[in-house]
Amino acid sequence: MLRFETFQDGDSATDFSLNGAYLFGFEDIPLQADIVSFGKQLSCMKAAAGPAGLAVLQKIGSTGTILLPTTRLPESRTPYVLDVELLRSQLAQLFRKREEWSIFDLDNPQAQSINTELQQAMQDFGGIFAQQLTDRAAAASQARDLLNTVLLLSEKMTLLHADLLWEKRCSLGQDPPKFGVRVEPSIRPSMVRPLLDDVDTLYIPMSWRQCEPKERVHATSEIDEWINFAAREEKTVIAGPLIGFCPEDTPKWLDVWKGDIETLKRLSYAHIQRLVERYSEKVDWWIVTSGLELNPYQLPFEELIEIAQQSCALVHRIDPGAKIMMNLPAVWGEYASRDGRTIPTRQIVDLIAQGAELKVDGIGVELMMGMPTDGHYVRDLSQIALIFDTLQASGKPIHVTSFAIPSSTEADETDLWKGRMPIKPAGQWHQPFSDTLQAEWLASVVRIARSRFGVESITWGRLADVPFGRIPHGGLVNGQLQPKSAFHEFAEIANATAELQLLPRPVPAEQPATLADSD
Repeated sequence: MLRFETFQDGDSATDFSLNGAYLFGFEDIPLQADIVSFGKQLSCMKAAAGPAGLAVLQKIGSTGTILLPTTRLPESRTPYVLDVELLRSQLAQLFRKREEWSIFDLDNPQAQSINTELQQAMQDFGGIFAQQLTDRAAAASQARDLLNTVLLLSEKMTLLHADLLWEKRCSLGQDPPKFGVRVEPSIRPSMVRPLLDDVDTLYIPMSWRQCEPKERVHATSEIDEWINFAAREEKTVIAGPLIGFCPEDTPKWLDVWKGDIETLKRLSYAHIQRLVERYSEKVDWWIVTSGLELNPYQLPFEELIEIAQQSCALVHRIDPGAKIMMNLPAVWGEYASRDGRTIPTRQIVDLIAQGAELKVDGIGVELMMGMPTDGHYVRDLSQIALIFDTLQASGKPIHVTSFAIPSSTEADETDLWKGRMPIKPAGQWHQPFSDTLQAEWLASVVRIARSRFGVESITWGRLADVPFGRIPHGGLVNGQLQPKSAFHEFAEIANATAELQLLPRPVPAEQPATLADSD
């Protein structure tokens, strides 16, 4: 059992939130465990032996409330101090990435500043680590202050590396990624045409639930209109998912066949054939599956992979000119710590990289943050960068099929949960969600994404705040189709990227003094 002691304002915390908390093992693969907040401690009862790390949502000064991991730790009779272990993990990651990204020997004033601050942080950490032997509360308080400094430093280094990598991508003559937006089929294209001038790509959703709301009742007129509009405007089209395993994608009537694998296969292949034949040669990228790893129908692993294989082969046979991808809607994979019948995301990526069982042309990834559900808790920029580095190792083109955060913390009665799920427990990036913050986050994520050589398209997750969005207030325009700050930011970045320009660097946030500064 792993145990952690938590502190707040110098005292042991007794009301620690476990929103989003999970355990993970080797290669960050989530582990099944029972995590309990009892008294002054967090107790983690693992289902597997060996070292493990804990990821928790933690409020850290001006950085915000972020889902952060510890390092992997062995079991100990003495509880670990949570804040100290979170700090240790961030410092270890910073040092690894500084070496991997070659920041340590750059002849660059910003890199030199980062190296100096990192060395000072390491010295301060040494004092904190020693102090926890005599005063655990003081050590926790100082660790949290230093953690804020380190997280801000991590963001600075992540964005510096992104800019340097973008310059290298441009110098090698690589085509810049295309920019796109996920449209809402319920909106007529004619209503939003002026809003789409600065995007190259349209992601046209084709969820099974939408296309066949009742068995043998097909509803594709709205999709027809968008497909024809995209063809006239000469936009690149991403469409799907043909088979979606997220709750909002699967038709309710399909639950009747939950235990009948052969019928599920037959219905799935018939649905794929119907859509691909209808839009053959009009779609550039098909999202064949999305959320396969969530396995809502509790299929055996072999059957699940067979469905994916046969689905990909069927699309290739009907529409040979199109490319296909598998989409990862919960890329961090924490869902696997709560349901052993799911498949860790890392395993799906490995299968794609090997190319023997899952033959696809690309990987789709969603970075949707701002709801207190698995896959949607707020993470810091360095964790987002690590996701791209992991996916890039697969050797497949990467498509950011959806990324978004809310522009407000108010309830959104039009979202997927009809406003009943609060936004604040999902965490926050620096400050509470707002119109301005949404635009700032968008710019930071795009700087990271566009710099990776494997990224071919970057698509915002929602054009407008219309019903049934997964992220409340997540649109580039509001419900009255009036542009938000994020809309203007997205258009400017798209144009700057097409012209191979660097993006303006934001003014660094004011950082709290380190321990050495306060002496």
